[in-house]
Amino acid sequence: MAGNSSDGIKVVTGKGSTNTKPVSGVRTHEGQVMLVNDVGRAEFAAPQFPLLTIGATTLNLLAAIRNAIEITNTDAARGRWGMTDNNDMPNDFSAKRGFLFKADATNSGTIFVGTTHVNADGSNVISGMPLAASESLFVEVTRASTFNFNATASSQKLYFLAF
Repeated sequence: MAGNSSDGIKVVTGKGSTNTKPVSGVRTHEGQVMLVNDVGRAEFAAPQFPLLTIGATTLNLLAAIRNAIEITNTDAARGRWGMTDNNDMPNDFSAKRGFLFKADATNSGTIFVGTTHVNADGSNVISGMPLAASESLFVEVTRASTFNFNATASSQKLYFLAF
């Protein structure tokens, strides 16, 4: 680092600028972290967010999306994802901050959100975060293929957004 140690670390304030600004930080249990201003992204991470149907069998987020598109079964629905047929689904997509999930108000069961080990079989062997009717959950995990769902009843409705 050039200059006086009391100057601290500085960043350039804009593209093509020579103006600088000190970088701020905060100490956490994990170490020193930089304070940043998150301005979001210019567009949604996914081209659409279809209503998902979750049942009593573990289902991956991408498989649930594929099922929702297949139910619609139109060229327009597939076209929004860049698909030519229902087997032409992207392998994955990423969000910038994470995913928001919301259970439909009319659901009769509970949807569990988790990893490949998610389990909602109702016999006290439960793994995952429960989402009862009308509840929402935001998870700061950015890869869609990470998420799996399992419900205590069939045909539970789940909405999602990728942030």
